[in-house]
Amino acid sequence: MCAMTPLRAFAAALVAQIALGVVIPVIVSTSLSPEGSCLLNTSGNTCLFIQITAGFSLFFSVLLAIAGIAAARQQPPSPPALADESTSISAFAILWWTVAALTATIRGQQASDAGLPENSARTAVIALSWLALAAFIASWAAATFDRIKEAHRLAKLRRTTSQREADILAAEKAALKQQAPAVPSGTPPPAALVTVVRQAASKSGVSGGQAGGSGSRMAAFGKLDLSMLEQPAGPAREPVGLEAIAGCGLAADSFPLPAVQDLDSFEREVVEYVKPNHGTTTLGFIFQGGVIIAVDSRASQGSYISSQTVKKVIEINPYLLGTMAGGAADCQFWERNLGRQCRLYELNNGKRITVRGASKLLANTMFSYRGMGLSMGTMVAGWDEAGPGLYYVDSDGQRTRGKLFSVGSGSLYAYGVLDEGYSWDLSVEDAIELGLRSIYHATFRDAASGGTVSVYHVTKDGWTKVRGEDVGELHFRYYPQPDKHPCNSADPLAL
Repeated sequence: MCAMTPLRAFAAALVAQIALGVVIPVIVSTSLSPEGSCLLNTSGNTCLFIQITAGFSLFFSVLLAIAGIAAARQQPPSPPALADESTSISAFAILWWTVAALTATIRGQQASDAGLPENSARTAVIALSWLALAAFIASWAAATFDRIKEAHRLAKLRRTTSQREADILAAEKAALKQQAPAVPSGTPPPAALVTVVRQAASKSGVSGGQAGGSGSRMAAFGKLDLSMLEQPAGPAREPVGLEAIAGCGLAADSFPLPAVQDLDSFEREVVEYVKPNHGTTTLGFIFQGGVIIAVDSRASQGSYISSQTVKKVIEINPYLLGTMAGGAADCQFWERNLGRQCRLYELNNGKRITVRGASKLLANTMFSYRGMGLSMGTMVAGWDEAGPGLYYVDSDGQRTRGKLFSVGSGSLYAYGVLDEGYSWDLSVEDAIELGLRSIYHATFRDAASGGTVSVYHVTKDGWTKVRGEDVGELHFRYYPQPDKHPCNSADPLAL
């Protein structure tokens, strides 16, 4: 049996409000006498007021329904929570129905004393008015309780986080204390410390150990013994560290800065000169059997191929995958950071994060670092309660949902094969083969793509790596006879 959560109680109260907002004006309208007199009093003003109140009640109910739907569809990492507007709307409706219910009760009693007919209908309208008031009180109570519950959860999370940070800080201090080298008792302090202490003493009126000021505090400072800051008598010690460098005639303070007026602009311009080019080919598409992700494995630095064995699929969790395109370090770090955020969400909420939520977390992180030199063009693919999902996220914070993407320097060549062979009704084997062939043709045309083609298949049971084949072997499988390849054919239009 499902537990009654604040959101479910809010929904139940909302249904009651809508039903009462329709029933009350119907009873009032159908119970009017042929002469037009109202069942609540001798004139129609009270009945008109009750009908207007019911109309406003429906309007309030629509606003509350919008707030409830927004709470149910709220994005992670926060759990569904009713907005502050829900309590305000409910409170305003409570005031309105309180006036309406009291008016109906008082006027109804006066109508009964005057002997007006339709006594049962009059009683029903009065009772339903109080029920409508109770329904709005219930929605206000549910929204208020939900806000209190959310505030308590956040406070508990802050306390837990603060305790964890304190434990980590204590552990780091203990580790540093164990690793700190022992300082001999005769080692003098740095010359800078001597200068600072002497300047402080002179500003306070202390000269040669005597206090020039008055008062107990100045007298105590005047008795301060500074002999510990003096160089010890005996043989001179051997210079070490920066002292030794300075003794050799070298500059020991810092590296010289470029002779430019705007150093920040100069550094940004130089970064563009030395920034290496990135090359790769990754693709993903959704079909009736799940999601296919295919990538190559070549990493390049400008015109230099630095590696042929880069793993360009980051396994975020058993149901989520991320691809790499751009800077390898940026993609690996931030997608592993995304895996940590997804795990924390799962621990806090007791359920797996959705593909939409995971992609939103990554896009928010990228947006906060926009313009800081990151280079990322990733896809987040997976399976959740809503089915398969595929999102594109880049280092500018852009986030796009789709059924087919290809990212990287070879993506144009991969798109050419994908657009020709993709359809929703592909079988699993045909979809895997389409991913292999698309990456192969991209590596054939794009010098920055190559190595091994890795293909992953994502279903409701999670992801599975289904293929990992060298592009050289794929070349001879697709074109066993070199003269049959389009590039070597005598006829330019031959396939």
